[in-house]
Amino acid sequence: MSTFSRIPIVAVFGLSLLLTACAGDSTDELIKSARAYLAKNDGKAAIVQLKNVLQRKPDSAEARFLLGKALLDADDPVSASVELRKALDLNQPAVQVAPLLARSLLAEGQYQKLVDQFAEVDLPEAAATADLKSSVATAYAALGKPEKSRSAVAVALRTVPDYPQALMLQARLAADERKFAEASALIDKVIAATPSDAQAWVYKGELLFLGDGNGNGNGNGNGNGNASTAGAAAAYRKALSINPAHAGARSHLIALLLGQRDFVGAAEQIGELRKTQPRTPRTMVFEAQLALLNQNPKKALESIQQARKSAPDDVRVLQLAGAIEFSNGLLLEAERSLGKALQLAPNSPGARRKLAQTLIRLGQPAKALTVLQPLFTKAESDAQTYSLAGEAYLLTGDLGRAESNFAKAVKIDPKNTGSRTALALTKLKSDGLDATTAELQDIASTDVATPADFALVSVYLGSKDFTRALKAIDAIEAKQPNKAMVASLRGRVQLMRKDAAEARRSFERALAIDPLYIPAATSLASLDLADKRPVDAKKRFESVLAIDPKNLRALLVLAEIRALGGGSKEEIAGLLTNAVKLNPTEPEPRLSLVNLYLNQRDVKSALTAAQDAGAALPDSAPVLDALGRAQMAAGDTNQAIQSFNKLVGMEPESPQAYMRLAGVHLATRNTAAAEQNLRRALAITPNFLPAQQALFDIAMADKRPQDALLIARTIQKQRPDAVIGFMLEGAAEASRNNFAAAAEVYRNALKKFPSTQPAVRLHSTLVALRQDANADKLAASWTAAHPTDVEFLAYLGELAMARGNYAAAETRFRSVIAIRPDIAAVLSNLALVMVKLQKPGALAYAERADKVQPDTPALMDTLATALAGEKQIDKALEIQKKALALAPTNPVLKLNLARLYIEAGNKSAARAELETIVKLGDKFAGQAEVGRLIKAL
Repeated sequence: MSTFSRIPIVAVFGLSLLLTACAGDSTDELIKSARAYLAKNDGKAAIVQLKNVLQRKPDSAEARFLLGKALLDADDPVSASVELRKALDLNQPAVQVAPLLARSLLAEGQYQKLVDQFAEVDLPEAAATADLKSSVATAYAALGKPEKSRSAVAVALRTVPDYPQALMLQARLAADERKFAEASALIDKVIAATPSDAQAWVYKGELLFLGDGNGNGNGNGNGNGNASTAGAAAAYRKALSINPAHAGARSHLIALLLGQRDFVGAAEQIGELRKTQPRTPRTMVFEAQLALLNQNPKKALESIQQARKSAPDDVRVLQLAGAIEFSNGLLLEAERSLGKALQLAPNSPGARRKLAQTLIRLGQPAKALTVLQPLFTKAESDAQTYSLAGEAYLLTGDLGRAESNFAKAVKIDPKNTGSRTALALTKLKSDGLDATTAELQDIASTDVATPADFALVSVYLGSKDFTRALKAIDAIEAKQPNKAMVASLRGRVQLMRKDAAEARRSFERALAIDPLYIPAATSLASLDLADKRPVDAKKRFESVLAIDPKNLRALLVLAEIRALGGGSKEEIAGLLTNAVKLNPTEPEPRLSLVNLYLNQRDVKSALTAAQDAGAALPDSAPVLDALGRAQMAAGDTNQAIQSFNKLVGMEPESPQAYMRLAGVHLATRNTAAAEQNLRRALAITPNFLPAQQALFDIAMADKRPQDALLIARTIQKQRPDAVIGFMLEGAAEASRNNFAAAAEVYRNALKKFPSTQPAVRLHSTLVALRQDANADKLAASWTAAHPTDVEFLAYLGELAMARGNYAAAETRFRSVIAIRPDIAAVLSNLALVMVKLQKPGALAYAERADKVQPDTPALMDTLATALAGEKQIDKALEIQKKALALAPTNPVLKLNLARLYIEAGNKSAARAELETIVKLGDKFAGQAEVGRLIKAL
């Protein structure tokens, strides 16, 4: 028996009649019919006719063009883009297609693609040019480039004065600057000229929603039913009365109703939208939003997944998908969705906040703070932003900044319980610990959320009251049972109270709750490494990758563990390359790969990795920075300048970008250009310390101590609680041989900041003043009070070594090694001292130094010297040649290589090395020794 369904004969007969009728119409007649339907705003009928044309004549450029237009009008920009590109390929005039294709890209949220394709395009017709430039301007505005947006608007208005779309965008730009009266006047001008322009009424509604109901900018746009929202709703309904199929007007009205929590009204309007656009991403997005607000996250997830299939690169879809995935506990998926949304629209504050919240839940507070950072330089730093930052700082252990951000949140929203929590924290210094904790406990007892509980943990940790901190965590766990983050926070506190066994149990519980919770895995791996169990540490992340092979954090931490465990460059590079392959749109693994090669001095591989990263992620500022650094390392300063100039263009408010440029100019000895860029960095951030230090170094090199002193004293004023300004002032005084003044500066600094740096500087200055008794007294008192200060002990060893007192140097270096056996420079110096004293064992220390820090020319030079001391001349020559290959212009390495050649009896090779040093002239201070050796040859 046949399994095919039986179709009634009547239906077949009817269908055949329909096909016969269609076949009777020519393609020209069908196109004419489609145009007529389009003129009547009957897009559905037009689409049917045009698809019939394309079944018969798929290469009809006109049909493709009209179908693209109809699909765009039907709010299906993805399909519209496909048809419009085909129309262009079939030679439909660009003057007709380009404006519509730009609009479809705009509707898709493909802003960068739009400007890349059309920013420089000029069309032969004024109206088409004005249309196109208006779309370009809108895209620039969405990308956060208001100046370029204004330029494109200006071109549109020069081409067609008072062009409505351009005037409307001009109004939006004015509203962005809170010039609401100007924006309102522009919109009213458009409406007066074209009262039946539905889009103008939509813009009017947007402006009213932002303003006070009259466009005066006093409204809050929060959907509370005030004059602003009532006026906006009326404007949207007016647009719909003009064009009931206007998806934008209905979408704004739905969004407004959702904001007012009028779910019945919103559902009604979504139903109307569904009639005309049943399967478009816009409709599915609203259905998902409504489901989410109705606390039905599963239904919301189903709807948003359908939307993503239709519009995988739509920023709005991605942002909502991230929020819904977050609500469903799908944190890794939320991170990916929101990360992609932010990559496409970096100026979206909502996406930034939600991504930061997701990262905090994933236990990546440092990354969350990086995501939030741009909001603090703009007007988007609202209460939620500060609250999220406070929570992130709490998780990183920066209690001071946690309290500061919670306090800022309360200023903005004092009624919010999170803000009340912040207010309680501000009482900590004035009212004391007891009053603050009492207030926080009161808030926590009545609040189902946990900000006050987290704040209590922060306060208790600040006072090192770990017992009460753990009790506060108990309260959080009662409100949020089975949360990996809470178990992990408990483990962090237990580590702070030095209870590693309990901490390990807490971290293991966190992983039992969520096997993909990276912070717990990282903490356990750290404990494993401390217990000399690197294999167990590695297994932590292999378990994560078994569940989620693309987990970026696990891939990167695994590479880091192998690096700590002595993995080869090739092995670590392989792990990072795999991370890049699995996460091609993520900059972090690419940056790690570039940095690995740069740290290993594999400049060629670093440059290749950076170029690959730049090709894959051309709009990533960190990637561009890495490319510039790799080009610098390769000696290609012109390309580095070009890269860093692009970085400045991408991040004009970043002092670091100008700092990079200054670094290139310093390397090429263009001091004037370097100073100019450093001052630009300080114009952005007046207390940007790296730029100040670089300007100080330039002033010192140019023998301008007065300028250097001015910089040092400025730093002191800006950073009264930091030692750096005093260190720089002392150095400036010493540079003009005013050692007495320098000693006084360092003495005062040591009193205010009893630390190694001022102690070393004061001692060295007393030595320069020949006040050896005072220097010895300082050394004795400091080492007695700070017996484990390895930096000071190492300094005393180097000083003794420079004076030729090798026995005293050996004693100092051995003291350091007893405390810290893994300092490569100290091991190397100890080896050199023992060679000088002709004591056995020098080679063992030199080999230890080389093992701790391999492929380091200075350490290899010591190793060669120690090998020569053991009469292993051939091996010493091999090591010295490798050192010189890593630093081919180093004259000291050349000189020592010549000495080894002499010892090996190879006088011609020795002479060749010495003669290259002679050519350096006064640039090398050891020419007397070179001359002596040549004469001996």
